[in-house]
Amino acid sequence: FPCNARKCKTALGGMRRYQDTRDKSLTTNLKRHAIGCFGEDAVNNAMKGKDVSTTNSGSVYAAFARQGQQPVHYPHRTHTNPEVW
Repeated sequence: FPCNARKCKTALGGMRRYQDTRDKSLTTNLKRHAIGCFGEDAVNNAMKGKDVSTTNSGSVYAAFARQGQQPVHYPHRTHTNPEVW
């Protein structure tokens, strides 16, 4: 299957499971790949069958911000000459 993780989007990325070898029934390699790409928490939640909407809010601020802090707002104005030099 082609992996959707950013680091696997190369010509050689993704998983290869050959149907004519003993690899056709093994899932350990697939699980290791998923843990490396998506994280152990995501894999464990998927294996337990938890609903994604309850485990992840989908918010950018929730993914990158620290607990209890508001996002930083930057002004969009040009610098004055003293600020540049």
